[in-house]
Amino acid sequence: MTTWFHFAATRLGAGSIIEPGNYGRLLRCYQHSNDPQGWKVATELLFEAERQRFNQALPSRLNACFAFPTKEAANAGRAGLGGAMVLLHEVEPVDADALSHVGDFNLLTICYSPQAGSFWQRVEGAAKSYWARSGPVLIPEVVTGSALRVIRRFE
Repeated sequence: MTTWFHFAATRLGAGSIIEPGNYGRLLRCYQHSNDPQGWKVATELLFEAERQRFNQALPSRLNACFAFPTKEAANAGRAGLGGAMVLLHEVEPVDADALSHVGDFNLLTICYSPQAGSFWQRVEGAAKSYWARSGPVLIPEVVTGSALRVIRRFE
């Protein structure tokens, strides 16, 4: 049995199902404001454009579930998730045959921090590396088209 680790803002019990696409739904709900979340939306749109160029068969981040393959990777990625995503759950894929991709979560989160130079070029380069898995994977992140079933919650 494959098990992964998933962060959620809500406390989920054993047997709960996390449906794919929730993150994309949240991105689509962002209101236009001075909130820095707009950069997250822009980053995800560039990652999606690169996925479509690189391999359309890979699961879209906008219609997927996310997990970390190990508890250690989850703890390493925790800081990049933001304050609300603090409850760690052990999960399993509902559909073991669903397409999945393992990218480097670090490539995504570094795009959220302001840096000198072209935002577009920096994010596009990170997205190419994420989907092609070029270079070392510092914080592995599973992107899957499968729903996730909660096995247990860590307090």
